[in-house]
This record gives sequence, C-alpha cells and structure tokens, in this order.
Amino acid sequence: MRRIDLKQITVQYLYGAKAVDSLSVTLSAGERLAVFAEAEGGKTSLLKAIAGLLPVASGTMTTEEGVDFARLPVRARDVQMIYHGEGLFLRRSARANLAYPLKVRKVKRAARLQAVEEGAKNFGLIPILNDPVKLLFEDDRVRLQFARASLRQGAVLLIDDPLRDAPRERSALFEELVVPLKRPDGIMVYATDNREEALTFDRVVVLRYGAAEQIATPAELRENPATLYVDRMFNRHRNRRPTDTVLQPDGTRMVEICGRRLLLPADAARVICSYVLEATEGEMPVTGVFPCGAGWLLETEEGLVLSDTFKTRTGAEVQGEIFCFSEESEKRLTIPT
Repeated sequence: MRRIDLKQITVQYLYGAKAVDSLSVTLSAGERLAVFAEAEGGKTSLLKAIAGLLPVASGTMTTEEGVDFARLPVRARDVQMIYHGEGLFLRRSARANLAYPLKVRKVKRAARLQAVEEGAKNFGLIPILNDPVKLLFEDDRVRLQFARASLRQGAVLLIDDPLRDAPRERSALFEELVVPLKRPDGIMVYATDNREEALTFDRVVVLRYGAAEQIATPAELRENPATLYVDRMFNRHRNRRPTDTVLQPDGTRMVEICGRRLLLPADAARVICSYVLEATEGEMPVTGVFPCGAGWLLETEEGLVLSDTFKTRTGAEVQGEIFCFSEESEKRLTIPT
C-alpha cells in the first residue's frame, strides 16, 4: 500500500461537533507529511480516523488498489501509532514493552529476543532494558515508544505529538528521533502543534478547528499563505494591521501601505495587510517594527523601544510582497494585475 486518498473526510462527535470537517488529502509512501494544529484543532481525531479508532461520518478513504480503507477492520490496516500519553505498560520492564507487539503477532521467541536487543541498542536503551517503565525518565519513555515502532515496518506510521510528554528535551528529541525518521516504502504522518517541527517536513496540512486552512510545502506556507491564520502561524516576523480601502472610479478599491499602493477587488471594503518593514530610528538600526496601539514597537539592538512618532520621523519602507486578507473571511485576496 503506497497511497491512501482521503476525500471530503468528516469525523463527527456524538453530540454533533465536527472534529475533522471535509478534509481531502493524499497520503503517499516516502513522503514526510505533517499535520499542524493548535489544541482542539483536529489532528488527533484525524489520525485516529486513519487508524480506525474513530468512525468516519462521511467521505472516503481509498488505497491505490481501490480498497475502501475506511471499512477495513483495525487489524487489517497494518497501522502503527505513537502518541502522547505513551501507551506503555508502566509496571512492566522496557524489555517487556518492546517485546509485546512482536509477541502478539506470534513472532518466534528467538527472533523476538534478537529484535528487542537490536532495537534497544539503536535507541540507547540497553542500560535500562530491565527497569520498569514507571521509573524511567520522560525522554527515555519517548525513546522506548520509537524503539518499539522500529521493530517492524507497518504500512502506515502515525505519530501524534509524543514529544509533548518531554517538554524540556523536546527540541533535542525531535532532532534525535524524528528528523532521521524515513519510511521510503510506507506512509508516515506526524501531528504536532509546534510550527518549527512542522516546517521540517515535505508537506504540511494546516488544520483549524478541524478544517484545512492550507495543504502545502513549508516554502509555500511562508511565501504564499492562503489565509490570515496561516500567515500568523508561519510568518511571525510580519506586521499586520486592519486597513480601510478607498473606492476607485473604476469600481476597484485601493489600499496604501507606507507609500505603496495596491489595487484590490471591489468587495474588499476592509482588509488586513501583512508586510515587512525595514527602517532606522535615528542612527540605530531597527530589526523589527510592530504596530502597538496608535504607535509602533521597535525592535533594536538595545532592546524594545515604543515610539509614537516613528512613522513621521523615519523613512520606513516595505520590503518584499504585501499580503492582503479579507477581514471578514480571513482569506487571501487576489490583487488584480
């Protein structure tokens, strides 16, 4: 199984709320796919639906062979899942936790013992193999989860933000465990609420309250954000300000940002403009300029400076492209050529 096509997938709770709303995306073998969402954004529900742990209310999941993946029982899907909350047997040893999935699959004892030793060696778990999991540090528990998943190559590997359980070592564990992880012959989906982690993947599904804001490469998310939410999440360095537009005689509307004028569609009465300013405050270089009330908050080498007259006393210029979003829908507006 090298591809699963998800079309208009909806996952709905019993009380009616939609955890995932009409999502369409293709999962391909060899591709490192990230699902980015904040808390309650739908990433865990999506992974559970793929694994068969949550029912799909509507939509289809189809493999490249034409098999209805959504109707397959959990055992037949050949899915592995690593998730926060561990799923480990706390009172049993690390060795027993590594061996358990192989034992369930009736792997012979000799082969099972060899696989456990190799997995423990690859993830630096040899010294703690006989320790009960409840006595292990947070980072070793996370390593134990990844080691257990490495003992066999399932068709689909789903990773649901396990580094949340080790916040102090999160960055180092991500570099150690996730960055080198590749599945050339299998599908891998990594769910996270960390934008820096998401941007290291081949493609990112950005969810907001269960709906897809954008599905794109990291470069596209930054250079061509489809919505204001995506721009805020992945372009933190940009300035944003609600702006009224001026109706032109030809029916279009115009907005002016620091001397640069843009023509917008006729229905864009009020927009939010996203842009980068570069300027100096006197002789002091300004590395960041952010709107603050009626004035500006300036980021300089000496720290943050609040200025009410910055705009009139210095030659601030807009660098690069200006993004304009509808204030009502928060979608990116197409600028007429």
